[in-house]
Order: sequence, then structure tokens, then C-alpha cells
Amino acid sequence: MDKKRFLLVFLPVSVLVLVADHFSLDFLFLISKPVPALICSWFAFSQVKANGYRSNIQKFIVLAFLMCSIGDFLLSIQNENPDVNGWFLAGMLGFALAHVGFIGSLVSGVPVSTIKEKRHWGQLATATLILVFGAEFFILNREYFGSLMLPVLVYCALLVTTAISAAMRMLHHGKESYFSILSGALLFMISDALLATVIFTDHFDRAEILVLPFYFSAIGLLAYGFSRGKAGSYNH
Repeated sequence: MDKKRFLLVFLPVSVLVLVADHFSLDFLFLISKPVPALICSWFAFSQVKANGYRSNIQKFIVLAFLMCSIGDFLLSIQNENPDVNGWFLAGMLGFALAHVGFIGSLVSGVPVSTIKEKRHWGQLATATLILVFGAEFFILNREYFGSLMLPVLVYCALLVTTAISAAMRMLHHGKESYFSILSGALLFMISDALLATVIFTDHFDRAEILVLPFYFSAIGLLAYGFSRGKAGSYNH
């Protein structure tokens, strides 16, 4: 699948999910919500190896998007059974594993010395802001998490690590790749922060309508970014 076909398939399917959600078409939403992440998985699988990355990075990326798809399905079931926390925890676990995949794909095979040589003050500043945002969001809302405080803490740590890994990623992969992946990681973090606001608090009444658009933009940018990246010299 090339980049043009990816966009021609990914964008309409994502819009279909948003329409199903808006009009409460529950069955259509259930079967369509996992599809955008599956499309990203196939697209990333077909592009990453051709760009010179090692096969382990390819596996990490595929794992990440597959786990996103599974997490989407489980959280869709949760929407139909809001009183059953097991589906929510299972969905959270799916997305936690997705972030393990994203982190692995961003840091695998990268020597610390290379990071130190290639880093820019803007990367350090961005990583610091991400860490502060994640820590403050958890601390300010911890009273709402109740018995789920520990799972939420672990998930928050993985989410923040994904975003920091994207911020610290070497610029020699190409600016187009760098900013696409960083934007995707940041949108993923914002989407999940909005979702937590919807599930656990009542701080922002309109948060729910923003969760899915931000999420689909996030995974689309991540997949597109990896398709444009080029492996650095340490991979050869």
C-alpha cells in the first residue's frame, strides 16, 4: 500500500467511524472503529522495511497498531456495557501494549551517544513540557481515578514515554518524518487526556466530541511519519 492509497482508504473509514459514533449506530461503530488502526498497521508494515529499518522496528510498529485496534474494539464493547470495568481495563491494557510497541519502534537500535550528538534544545524543551503535562494531569485528577489509580498511572507513564521518545528521536531520520511522528504522539496524548476527562471527571463537557478526531489524526500521522522516515546509519 502506497501513501496515496493509504490516505484514500484511511480518511473515509475514519469519517465513517465518526458518523457512526455521532448517530449512535452502535453495531456499525463496533465493527468499524478498529479498522483505521488495522489500516495503519498494514501501511506501516509495507513501508517501514522498504525505508531501510531493521525488522525488529517493523515488528514493534505492527504490534503498536494491532494493539490499538484491539484496544479500540474492547473500549467499544465497554461503551455498550458501561457498568463493567473489565472491558475498560482490557482496553487500557491493549493500548498500554500499543505504547510499548511505539516506544520500541522509536528507540530500538539507537545508541545513547547518537541521541546526545543529534539532540537539539527544542527537543529537550518539548520533552520537558510533555513530562510536566503528564505529571500534572495525573496529580490534579488522581482523586477521580479511584480503584483504577495504579493502572492509570502505569498507562500515563507509557503514554508520556511514547511522546518523549518521539520528541527525542534523531533528526537525521528526516524532518518530515520527525514532525509527523512527534505530532502524532502529541495528539495521542491529548486524545487520551480528553478521554480520561470524559470517563473520570466532568471538567470539560465537549471533550467527548474531540477524542476520536484527535485519536485518528494521531495514528494516521504516526503511520504516515514512519512511511516517510529513513533509517539512520546505525541500522546498516
